[in-house]
Amino acid sequence: MKDLPGLKQAWTRLADADAEFLSRVAECELASRDTSPPTMTTLRAQSTRMCVSICAMLRSVREMSTRDLSGIEGPFRDLARSIHLAAAPPGPPENPELIVPLSQANSENIPAVGYKAALLGDIRRLHPRSNLSGWRVPDGFVITAEAYRLFMVHQGLADEINRLLQIHESATLVDRLRLSSELQQRIITAQLPDQLQTAVRAAYRELESAAGHRGVRVVLRPSCVGEAPPERSFTGLHRTEVNVGEDLLLTAYKEILASQYGPTAMRHRRIGGLRVEDQPMAVICSAMVDTMAAGLIITRHSADSASTLVQVLAVPGLAKAVFEGYVQPDEWEVSRESSRIIARRIVDKPERFTAFLAEEGVSLLSNPPFLRDQPTLEDERIMDVARLGMELEAHCGGPLRMEWALSKDGEYFIQQLRHVRHASSSGAPLGPSPTARPPSVPTAYEDTILAQGTETACPGLDAGRVFVAHTNNDLLHVPEGAVLVVTRPLRRWSGVVPHVAAVVVEAGGVFSHLASIAREFQVPAICGVHNATAVLQNGQDVVVDATQRNVLAPSTPRLAPPHGSEPLNHPTQDPAQPATPAHKTLATILSQVAPLSRVNPLDPRIATENVQSLRDMAQVCRLLACRQILKLSYAPGLLHHLAVPHPLNWWVLDLDDPCLEKQMGRPSPAEPHAPTFHPVLHPMLNAVWTGIARSDWTLYANSPRQFRLLRFIRRLRASVRPLSAPRPRIFILSESTTLLNLSLERALFNIQVHEASPSMNTLSFIWQWFPPWTPLPDVQRMVVDTVRLHGFFAELAPDGLCAWSTGHDPSELRRRAAFLGALIAFVQRPNTALNLNFDDSRP
Repeated sequence: MKDLPGLKQAWTRLADADAEFLSRVAECELASRDTSPPTMTTLRAQSTRMCVSICAMLRSVREMSTRDLSGIEGPFRDLARSIHLAAAPPGPPENPELIVPLSQANSENIPAVGYKAALLGDIRRLHPRSNLSGWRVPDGFVITAEAYRLFMVHQGLADEINRLLQIHESATLVDRLRLSSELQQRIITAQLPDQLQTAVRAAYRELESAAGHRGVRVVLRPSCVGEAPPERSFTGLHRTEVNVGEDLLLTAYKEILASQYGPTAMRHRRIGGLRVEDQPMAVICSAMVDTMAAGLIITRHSADSASTLVQVLAVPGLAKAVFEGYVQPDEWEVSRESSRIIARRIVDKPERFTAFLAEEGVSLLSNPPFLRDQPTLEDERIMDVARLGMELEAHCGGPLRMEWALSKDGEYFIQQLRHVRHASSSGAPLGPSPTARPPSVPTAYEDTILAQGTETACPGLDAGRVFVAHTNNDLLHVPEGAVLVVTRPLRRWSGVVPHVAAVVVEAGGVFSHLASIAREFQVPAICGVHNATAVLQNGQDVVVDATQRNVLAPSTPRLAPPHGSEPLNHPTQDPAQPATPAHKTLATILSQVAPLSRVNPLDPRIATENVQSLRDMAQVCRLLACRQILKLSYAPGLLHHLAVPHPLNWWVLDLDDPCLEKQMGRPSPAEPHAPTFHPVLHPMLNAVWTGIARSDWTLYANSPRQFRLLRFIRRLRASVRPLSAPRPRIFILSESTTLLNLSLERALFNIQVHEASPSMNTLSFIWQWFPPWTPLPDVQRMVVDTVRLHGFFAELAPDGLCAWSTGHDPSELRRRAAFLGALIAFVQRPNTALNLNFDDSRP
């Protein structure tokens, strides 16, 4: 046998690893039931830690015993490899390409070029067959998802990002913003692989050749592989770089990749349970258009698929003015049936974005006064744009939202397009519509309206305290659940939208990126609230009714539950399993971690069919180590008699006793004169004993001792049962672990309590029944329900029941230990009441 100090150290390390493993399993089990899925970084970290814990347990068992463990080490390596593959990013495609010409992008190579690029490629090939002349898709190329993967693994960038994400997993809003900034900076400053730089520059040279001149300016747009509107849309989450020259082309590319770790994009993936590796980012690089006017086409005015209206929006210069919230666009509604304009709204347009193709970037210029209130385009051109939208809708098979541009040469260009579920989010339609509802103010609100808006960016109702934001520094001080009030719907506010209760904007901007983010996260948002930053004061309690476009006093009765007030699932509930990608990955991992093949894989021997998951391996390690510790009870003079009035004798083996090593080898005293151990000397032992002492043990004390034959059969069974010992009722105490091994005539019980820190405090309970006394299925279910009712995870196996719980403070740990003590007698006679009050420490 190993020397006592070494045996104790190995036992302590095994108990620590076991507690770590059970804590991770519990976290994964809870995450699988939660509607808010974990991030893939968390899943990888949890699966890695679980495998590391099993490695530590196997190493401790090897230190404690000379037993051959090759029968479980081989299956463990196979399981660890399978779990790693389930959490690992998908591998590269069979024929990876770093660059694909936009003319070759199509729906068949979406995994390489992404949804947006594939749709543009399909439309580009449609052009020769179109009935409309004078429009096309700009020339360009796609930097593929494989290029993204190559960059992320270059110089260990992906590993560094995962490390930072794990460190900041449970951060505050301010820390998340700082983390986002740090992650983006790491990507922007990282070196691109030489192979990728060469490929991008070669593609740019071909674009110059197609244009017929040097120094072509380009637009870079993200095209995520995992995007599939309208079911899954990334509208407004990522950056777009406009009017980029060759010198800044590679930097702009990295900035777009970095936007995948913007605070809004990270939050979107977290809420949607999306795996970042399932959305590798391709980037469209297309030639810049010398734009005279630009805007949007929305082919269905409302959610009604039978709508007969096409909505056209236009501004002078670049459409960036609309998306960034600087300018309210002119709007037209065109009837499909009569092919004529039935409504128009021309607004004041004081500014426009312009790109000078001889310079980098864009400029925000003032419009001449005489042009501000003039229509951006003539009605004839608007009709051309509307017909273009209807033709593309017929080709793509559903409602579209399309960005278009009109060059100074009079040619129309399609910049990007996507399928949409709701074509318009405006609460104030232009013309008469059967689905339109005019603004109204309920009588109950007449005296409590603080401010009114003109447009609904996202319908809904919620309440909170006002926070007026003016500068970037204000982003660091936005409280969770506040009502964000801003002057313009600028993109910089998007990062905090998922964390606020509602958004109020002074200017219009229902088509801005900020409004898109509000709709994506279902945050009520109102635009066009005149003088909102002056009328609404910081810290003021308000109710935002975005559906009616009103900001109200808090005494107003609410029409709906506040945003984010849905009840959380209790751990003991069994709701329908969510189906996000992260949940599916977690389910795959848990299928190889959590199922318990047997409560005691050592009975009758370690067999391959008994070890099929990490839980099985943890059980093997724990029971093998327990068997080695129980061998100490054979040594004379080591056991203490538990000083309690009870019909059965209970024994204590205290591994922390400083005299223990000196006593080994001494003659064993007669049993009546064995030293005693009082339960009050050890709080956790006392807690377990409190539960045990609540029951009547006379039956167990008398039945096996009435006849000599029964005593002989008992000894015979004990000789072949695992965890057998000369004393069938033994408490084993160590620095942080309390273990009870109890062998009765009909079952074996094992209670282990590990006390280290509140996050790692664990309890585990094993009830292994013997075949002649297998409980009825109804009894098994009743016990499982009782255990789960008290907040334990519980699982039935063919040979018994296993329960565990983790993450409790010391007082709660003792109460639960007392419950497990009482549970021993209850499972033997489940028709009796479980007489235990957690708050009562008296036997």
